Amino acid sequence: MSQINEFEKMIQESGIHLIKLYFSITKTEQERHFKDILNSPIKKWKYSNIDKKLRCFGTNTQSIKRLYLKTLKNMHHGRLLKLIEKRMQE
Repeated sequence: MSQINEFEKMIQESGIHLIKLYFSITKTEQERHFKDILNSPIKKWKYSNIDKKLRCFGTNTQSIKRLYLKTLKNMHHGRLLKLIEKRMQE
């Protein structure tokens, strides 16, 4: 993590405005998304080997979130925003 913090500090000190985003999805929503893709002949091509690995949800997600939150603390003007999903009706 210290390497991430140092790298981001160098970027910011050079005058670049760094925006860091973390997008999260629930396990239920992720599974619904995968099933939707797999059941659609038009979308099925989108499902890849990476998606198969992503179905092993859980510890990786929590580790990534912890890493994000720890590195966010060191940003000059960091903000953590809680996002509320708004879905358009299809």
